[in-house]
Amino acid sequence: SPYGKDGKWIDPAYCRRMDRILRAADQLGMVVIVSLFYGAQSRFLEDDGAVENAVRCASLWLKEGGYTNVILEIANEHDVDCFACHPILAEEDGIVRLMEIARKESGGLPVGCSGTGGYFSKKIAEASDVILIHGNGQNRNELYYLIQKAKAIRPIRPVVINEDSQAISQLEVTFQNGVSWGY
Repeated sequence: SPYGKDGKWIDPAYCRRMDRILRAADQLGMVVIVSLFYGAQSRFLEDDGAVENAVRCASLWLKEGGYTNVILEIANEHDVDCFACHPILAEEDGIVRLMEIARKESGGLPVGCSGTGGYFSKKIAEASDVILIHGNGQNRNELYYLIQKAKAIRPIRPVVINEDSQAISQLEVTFQNGVSWGY
């Protein structure tokens, strides 16, 4: 985890590496999804307050860096069991709160949050600037209906499938429905 136990600190070496990646991607015209939490790392934070602090700290760092090519993902697959130690990361209301903090502290960078393959939360989607969904474990029909749920959110938002299985045939479903596909 790049965060201190209280979430008020980010490892400077981690930030330097992230800065190089974000600036290089920007020069190439690429947008980077910066995921603030991934599964097992959250256990190193002492409580929900530390999670909020980490979101503030990372978001402020992005703002101060002047990055404009970033989509903030609060958590990758927030519904997996390892996030249960922090209800703010595991529950819809907590994710919505963290998205509000990230949006404010980052100066308005677009924010979203993903769940596991096939997971969809209308509440999280409505609070997102970019709807992040995963197609893992979904067949083509299931992925199609997942995309339709996301596209039904009003007002319309970009839909990004930022993780899917190795089934390249899923790319055809996403292309036909005008959404991205990420391996």
